[in-house]
Amino acid sequence: MSRAVVLAWGAFAIWAAVIWGLGGEDFGTDSTSRFLRPLLEWLLPGLSAAGLDLAHLSIRKGFHVFEYGLLGLLALRALRLTWRMSLTRAAFIAVGVALALAAADESQQAVSETRGGAWTDVLLDVAGASAAMAVVRVLPRRAKGLFVSDR
Repeated sequence: MSRAVVLAWGAFAIWAAVIWGLGGEDFGTDSTSRFLRPLLEWLLPGLSAAGLDLAHLSIRKGFHVFEYGLLGLLALRALRLTWRMSLTRAAFIAVGVALALAAADESQQAVSETRGGAWTDVLLDVAGASAAMAVVRVLPRRAKGLFVSDR
């Protein structure tokens, strides 16, 4: 196995572990509001309590899209470096991998005492991975080289 393949799967595994950790007890709404709320109050002085709540929720849900978009890109790169497959096939598999991790993560949260799993978060996660695949699809050929040239 080449060094590039090992590094690609390593990066994927590390990011998947980060996602899994963020789905744990210490990163629920109550926990993140301890540092996000003061930051939002400082950045947006005069915003109502409801506005601050909406901004906090938007950041949390936006991060779902970001973290699974990155997971999808890392999976895509690792898949394309490891096996000979088309970009389209690798993209579908990468989204499937993101779906599996998202479902497992939300299932973990559903049985947590301080968290709650939500199928809508799984949809956000899959949307993030899918959006990342769409961006790769429209990249110029030269930029697609990051994900190994079409085969």
